[in-house]
Amino acid sequence: MRHRSTCVLLDDQGQAPIQDGGNKEILMRTRHTAASAVLLSCVILLGACSGEPGPRLRDAAPGTGGIVGQIDTKAETPYSFDDATLCLVGPGSVTIEKVEIVAPTGGLRLGTFSVLPSKGGKVSNYISDPRQRLDEVGFPTQGPMTVDRVCPPASDGGVFLLGVEVTKPADATASGSGFVVSYRSGEETHRTYLPPGIVLCQGSDPDLPDCDRKLDLRPPP
Repeated sequence: MRHRSTCVLLDDQGQAPIQDGGNKEILMRTRHTAASAVLLSCVILLGACSGEPGPRLRDAAPGTGGIVGQIDTKAETPYSFDDATLCLVGPGSVTIEKVEIVAPTGGLRLGTFSVLPSKGGKVSNYISDPRQRLDEVGFPTQGPMTVDRVCPPASDGGVFLLGVEVTKPADATASGSGFVVSYRSGEETHRTYLPPGIVLCQGSDPDLPDCDRKLDLRPPP
């Protein structure tokens, strides 16, 4: 049996005209064929656009991080801080997946972290006493940690605060030089550095040499 290929141009209704030949061959194409082709084109187009880069996360107030601390701290006791600020370069949202302490000393370790929009569009702390727990002041403890506010002045929606709970294994002073935040934006994972530095002091006098530390608040190499 011989096989024959025929190229047919469809009309604007998605059908092929009747062709008269030696055997009166009739070739028909339904609208379904044309619709399927259009649908396939849309899928291909959307697939090509899905790889576009998402927004990037950064410190909402660069250069103002400084150092925060708490005096008279004890071993294995959580202390909370929400002084790090977050916002996006570009519209969209990102999900924070991991937070790490930079250059920890004295065994300082991260217990948990969370994010929460700032109050009324202003940078205002929820934590007034580091002995408070994150969940006590309203930070979520479950679910994805999502940031979706564009950095001012592009947006009037304020920023996000990063809340952390830290502990130390002994009464001796412990410290950390900021945080590295790993986050997912679209299909990509990125990292960004955030101050402030944190000091959990052993003594009750913040001017003691072991408490008044000079921390190197720079992104790690």
